Amino acid sequence: MWEKLNAPDACVVVGRIGADVVAMALAEPGREHDGSGPIEPGYGHISMVFVAPEMWGWGIGGALLDGLHGKLVERGWVRTTVWTRMSNDRARRLY
Repeated sequence: MWEKLNAPDACVVVGRIGADVVAMALAEPGREHDGSGPIEPGYGHISMVFVAPEMWGWGIGGALLDGLHGKLVERGWVRTTVWTRMSNDRARRLY
């Protein structure tokens, strides 16, 4: 996780309430061949979204993704992907 957060091409958005960090999302450059190939210009992949469990249901995840989307557009990314397991109902509702 720390390697992805510290990558120079990572795009990180942090959600705070006062001084407390309650959420974060990270996107990284997308790669061809379902993530195993070279970086594809203009393409990003959301690889992490975390919200503190006590903050679930407050709309923080959606606000976090909106903020991340704005930053990705600023970078010129025209396509972004995200995936989750079929069994992850909470994430599927968010995305």
